[in-house]
Amino acid sequence: NIREKLSELGRKFGLKGSELVAAETVQEARDIVSAGRRNLIINGAMMVNQRYGTSSAVVTDAYVLDRFKFKENHGGAASINRDAFPVADNQPAGFRYAMQIACSTADTSLTSNEHAVIMHMVEGYNIGGTKFGTSNAENMTLSFWVKTNASGTYSVALKNSSQNRCQIKEYRVSGGLVWQKIVLTYSGCTDGTWDDGDGIGMKLEFGLAGAQSAYATSDLNTWKSSNLFLSTNQRNFFDSTNNRFFITGIQLEIGNNATDFEHRSYGEELELCQRYYQKKRIGYGRVGHFRTDAILVFAADLPVALRASASSITQDSGLNNWAFRDGVSPTISALNSNSSASETTLSMLYNVSADGDSDETCFYYGGGSILIDAEL
Repeated sequence: NIREKLSELGRKFGLKGSELVAAETVQEARDIVSAGRRNLIINGAMMVNQRYGTSSAVVTDAYVLDRFKFKENHGGAASINRDAFPVADNQPAGFRYAMQIACSTADTSLTSNEHAVIMHMVEGYNIGGTKFGTSNAENMTLSFWVKTNASGTYSVALKNSSQNRCQIKEYRVSGGLVWQKIVLTYSGCTDGTWDDGDGIGMKLEFGLAGAQSAYATSDLNTWKSSNLFLSTNQRNFFDSTNNRFFITGIQLEIGNNATDFEHRSYGEELELCQRYYQKKRIGYGRVGHFRTDAILVFAADLPVALRASASSITQDSGLNNWAFRDGVSPTISALNSNSSASETTLSMLYNVSADGDSDETCFYYGGGSILIDAEL
């Protein structure tokens, strides 16, 4: 028996080596070393920020950095940005960016349904390996880096899309803006409905604040048939405008082990994000067609297939557009609501208020970028 022979050598081969030698099956060995692609989180290193770039966002229920949504409903407010680590910062090795949440308006008394969370939705197609909702459900391990000057206990919930299954874990941050690595292991959920298609497969919710009566429980580390996301020990991050919260290196993987963060190239991470949201430059030289005197149409290819047909198409810098045909410059007045995008095709329609000509073609230039939203 090779396991017995190795044990006879009397040689130390570390904790993982001992676990690997003790593994009974190939699958168990793979789980110990976490072979293959692991991280279910997209943009966990906070590299991609298509919407805001270097700017800050003040939102109440919207995506901020790619794939991360901030939702709050209380009397306070936050400014959110992608923070680049200065050279002198004692950042976690291998990371360049973090998401920063800065309390800009305080709310010291949370009541009723008031709350604030950072959310990440994992697409159903990506959770098949978890086997959630079956008797073979796998344990999941979450790891991330965090620092804050608002010390105390915080919470993270893992939930299904129907929000009737949740497991809540708590962690404590010491404050002083010192980076800490947090590791939390969730037991597999053997019941409930877990979407395995192109909808929300599972939700990860990082609690920042919330009314204890509506969202908190002391029954931690077990699956509950309810929509909760906080521990009863959760501190209120929004109790002071001096408070800052930074997070990066978020990894959610199958198994009981927190492996090293799975760094992907920026190009690969951007493509993963573009399945859900794309910012496409219009630029010069497109050929447009007048569907009618009042409607200009053009089509463009998208670099990545969208998760689903776009729920929203907007333009980020107004209608700085023009078209030129036969010595005439038609007047473009508005983006038409029938514009659409699905798979890898974008179809743009613009309303023309003057000098359009049905069935004619034209040279078209669009200012700014087209923002295509197919988020979960």
